[in-house]
Amino acid sequence: MDLPRGSLFFFLILITSSSIFTGKVIYISDGDTITVLTKQKKQIKIRLEGIDCPEKNQAFGTKAKQAISELYKKK
Repeated sequence: MDLPRGSLFFFLILITSSSIFTGKVIYISDGDTITVLTKQKKQIKIRLEGIDCPEKNQAFGTKAKQAISELYKKK
């Protein structure tokens, strides 16, 4: 599958007790929270497990969001 270069596309497979889905990242709230849009056009907010980042209004919050954005740009 070809993805646009430099985009924030990130295909995610999430396994929970009730669902498996794929989608693309459409928004990054902060360093540990993203919003994914599924093929059914449903937005799902996901908190990344095992990552403890400062919130936007805390010290280094902007840097944390920038760092996670850079990771998703490479996907």
